Amino acid sequence: IISRTLDHPKLVSEGINGFLFESNNSNELAEKIIAFLNLSSAEKNTMSLEARKFALTAFNMRNIIEEYDRLIQN
Repeated sequence: IISRTLDHPKLVSEGINGFLFESNNSNELAEKIIAFLNLSSAEKNTMSLEARKFALTAFNMRNIIEEYDRLIQN
């Protein structure tokens, strides 16, 4: 559960690998916490696996180096 600030929406896909909320909206944060708590164990496991899959891809050293190289070349 993370706020919709900075690059967070690039890291979290709503309901797939986490939940997003507006940082100034405590009611929405509470709703997301409840939504997470209401997930079944299988749904929480799937979300966890999706988060790990994203992290392994997005933060893979080779991918990061290629992205920086692409930025420098442009």
